[in-house]
Amino acid sequence: MSVIVSAPEYIQLGSALSRPCQILGVATTNPDGKGAEFWLGTQSQALSIAAAAQTLETAPDRIRFHAMQMGGGFGRRTFFARDILRDTLLLSRAVKRSVKVMWIREDDVKNGWLRPATAHKLQAALDDRGRVIALKHRVGSSSILAFAAPQRWANANYRDILVMEGTGSRD
Repeated sequence: MSVIVSAPEYIQLGSALSRPCQILGVATTNPDGKGAEFWLGTQSQALSIAAAAQTLETAPDRIRFHAMQMGGGFGRRTFFARDILRDTLLLSRAVKRSVKVMWIREDDVKNGWLRPATAHKLQAALDDRGRVIALKHRVGSSSILAFAAPQRWANANYRDILVMEGTGSRD
């Protein structure tokens, strides 16, 4: 048996630099301003409907949602799409017509958040044939959730599932 150790570090990285993301929202509000129809590229349809209902102070059944297939946003479509949606709905209600709001790459660079720097320590035990028989992975990082979704961070017992995504196992 042999043990291999690696300790890579990754710099702080702007998400837009590694994964361009165009966020677009189109909305039409009802004449009474309490219902809407909207098109949005988002990773969370349920959160988008809830955000629309909250913005218009109405029930979710007054909201008609069309999901747009726009490629990956890797988390940014969940948080920033709600900002675009809110702005789009409020503008539509104010001007009483359909509106389109779009974040272009420059908006994403200016307003987007940075992926935190991380330090990792990986240890793997290999059997005589070179197959992994044990793996230990430790990560040091600031939290994405603490910044982007403080309540979710607290509800997760201050463990950041976004930083750790793909690294943990409960097996």
